[in-house]
Amino acid sequence: MTIVVYEMRDSESGSVENENLEAGEVWNVTKKYLIGQCPDGMAQVKDEIGEYLPRYWQSAAGYWRRKSMSIKSIGKQCFEVTGEYTTLIPNLGGDGQQQQPEDTRQFVPGSIAWDTTGATEHISNALAERIIGGDGSDDFGGAINVQGTNVAGIDKVVPAMKYSETWIMPSSVGVSYDFVQAVYTATGTVNQNTFRAFSPGEALFLGARAQWSGDQPYVTVTFDFEARPNDDAYYVKALPTARKEGWEYPWVVYRTVDDGHGLLIQRPSVLIINQIYRKADWTPLRIVATSPGATRSGSLAAAAETAQQVNAFFNRGT
Repeated sequence: MTIVVYEMRDSESGSVENENLEAGEVWNVTKKYLIGQCPDGMAQVKDEIGEYLPRYWQSAAGYWRRKSMSIKSIGKQCFEVTGEYTTLIPNLGGDGQQQQPEDTRQFVPGSIAWDTTGATEHISNALAERIIGGDGSDDFGGAINVQGTNVAGIDKVVPAMKYSETWIMPSSVGVSYDFVQAVYTATGTVNQNTFRAFSPGEALFLGARAQWSGDQPYVTVTFDFEARPNDDAYYVKALPTARKEGWEYPWVVYRTVDDGHGLLIQRPSVLIINQIYRKADWTPLRIVATSPGATRSGSLAAAAETAQQVNAFFNRGT
């Protein structure tokens, strides 16, 4: 029995999604066929239609993956079959040329997200104090919320920024053991060199996340950071100012003294600034050289080239 297959008129309709990626687009295409003379039903249809709806499909525009296939009976051993395909298309670089999967020297910068809602930091010493009552001789040196010999302190809102970047990389790099190891090693370090708008010591690398479908030549990798500003004149009342980098931790040692009237009070004696995170060179992250969001030369030419590729893809075979 001869199997009959017809491609429907609305086959290869599609959509383009940005998925919050400045650097790339996800193309979706639907292919539709009518297939007849399949008395064994769905199992036979799935076998026979494989030539027209393969799991993977290579074209000039990209490497397509079949997300799903639906089979609908329309009677008399005939079926309507729909295949959904998707592929990731990176935007063109500044030279008007599309990045190639094997190009491991330069990746495509993508989206940026930031949040400056701040963070809290526990402090035990105030910038200034007002003493109401007494004879004016009581001076706690800025100590906050002193209870006997205990300086309880308070939680204070301090400047902070949560910052992330998403990059599109060749999968040969983005999921390689060497690159994953480099990202893993850099997690929990602060910037040794200036990074974006952050001076050395201000940015903390929280780690990165990636997801790869296993059949695309590109992978999107999102890097997360948090930043706190350096302070060249960190101040504790009654002590000299000192330089404190963003992710260093300051704390104060208080000593018990007599205020001269028989009252024992707490006064700051020593400021200690601890380094918590080691500094690291973030060059192995492979994103340091080029900043996302920057205006790239040749963008109009690149846009025109992209339009030509889209038209060529949807008009092929006509």
